[in-house]
Amino acid sequence: MRQTRRRRAARGAAVLAGGLLLLGACGTAGTDPAGTESAPVEPVQVTAGEGWRLLGEGLTGEPYRTGVATTDDQLDALWRSAGLDGKPPAVDWEREVAVWFGAVYGTGCPVRLDGVVVVEDLLHAELTLPGEPAACPDDANPHAFVVAVARDVLPDGPFHVQLEARDPYPGEPEERTVVDVGLDSPGSTVSDDEVHTAPPGPQEPPLVVDGDDLPADRSVRYVYRADPSCDTPVLGPLDGSLWRPADGEAPWDVADGTELTLHPLGDGAREMLASSPQTDQLLVRLDDGHGCP
Repeated sequence: MRQTRRRRAARGAAVLAGGLLLLGACGTAGTDPAGTESAPVEPVQVTAGEGWRLLGEGLTGEPYRTGVATTDDQLDALWRSAGLDGKPPAVDWEREVAVWFGAVYGTGCPVRLDGVVVVEDLLHAELTLPGEPAACPDDANPHAFVVAVARDVLPDGPFHVQLEARDPYPGEPEERTVVDVGLDSPGSTVSDDEVHTAPPGPQEPPLVVDGDDLPADRSVRYVYRADPSCDTPVLGPLDGSLWRPADGEAPWDVADGTELTLHPLGDGAREMLASSPQTDQLLVRLDDGHGCP
């Protein structure tokens, strides 16, 4: 079985700590004047911001999910998918659409929605990780946020919705909701045939080779070549550095010549995820100028 689910919460936390989370971070424990440790600080959830307002949220639904609604019936279905109780608040469909962000957190490590971001044809959440993400467990628990988004901030259609700017993690294509039509016109709706949770066809990531830079927010392909002079497997140089498996990862079991999919975790990040047909592994950046570890 591919080793994916438990690690994704920690990896997502690394992404959001560098830019946004998605995905799992701990509250910060303080120290009072007597020197005793205080309780973790819980994040304060805001209820509105520029171009959006919160309709409901809770530790429910599934993680790594998104969805869009443009009618009362669609919102009822979205509300149920998010696992929220009761009836959803009213939405002004002339001026708004509804969006579900199925975020994820590690146990005891809350995540907070701070806003909604629109960049070109992408709408994504701005999720904040209070505390220290590295201290959180690797489990993946859901935190649903359902928001009303003003139509006048939506991208032109078609567009897609994700938790973050980066591509969905391997095995979680449902995170990306693709909307095939524009919804910025007052009262416009989307049919079931015009919204789906994966691209309509395979989209092969670009191929990178040694010496190339890495994009901050999209996956790439890379052919692994074993270096017989190194006792520890290394990749690259990519993005100006060599990369090795992180401490605690399973033994490297990737044959020379295997094509990997690399998932960068942000511009200049010191970690990235490498997917092979056998497993997923977290890689760490070696310090500048370092060769074999």
